[in-house]
Amino acid sequence: MDVSPGQTVLYTEYSGLEMKYCDEDMTMIKCHDVMLRYTGAMLTEENAEMCRDWVLVKLPPRQEVQEFTDGIVVAATVFKEDLPVRGTVVKVGAGRFTSKLEVMPLPVNVGDEVKFREYAGNDVTIQSEQYLVIKAIDLLAVLKDPENE
Repeated sequence: MDVSPGQTVLYTEYSGLEMKYCDEDMTMIKCHDVMLRYTGAMLTEENAEMCRDWVLVKLPPRQEVQEFTDGIVVAATVFKEDLPVRGTVVKVGAGRFTSKLEVMPLPVNVGDEVKFREYAGNDVTIQSEQYLVIKAIDLLAVLKDPENE
C-alpha cells in the first residue's frame, strides 16, 4: 500500500472523484495517480516520499536577465518562457510494478542530473523552490557531465 491513514497526498491534476462520505467531503483517487505522500503540517523536501515510479526533480533557478556576447542585458520577461527540460533528482519512488507484480527499481538515483520531455511532470512549489514531479518513463537521459550537455 502506498499511503497510510493520516498521511497527506499530492495527486495528479484532473484526477479524483469528489464525493461526500459520512457527511465529510472526500476525494476518491486511483493509486497510480498519487505522486507523493508526506506526514506533517507542511510539505518539505525532507518529508516528501515518492510513490511508485514518480521522481521529484528540483529545477534550476530561472534566470532573471540574459546577457548577450555584445554586452546587452535583457530582462527574461522579454523572451518566450522556455520550459524546463533538466534538473536534479532529489527523491525517487520505490519503482514500477512488472507484469509479475515484482517491483522494478527506477534507473535514476538521488543527485542525478536528468533531462526530461517538455511538458512532462507536474509543477510543485516546496518552500518557495520550484520542482517537478515526473513519471520515470518521461525521463530521457541521465547526464553524466551536465556542464557539457
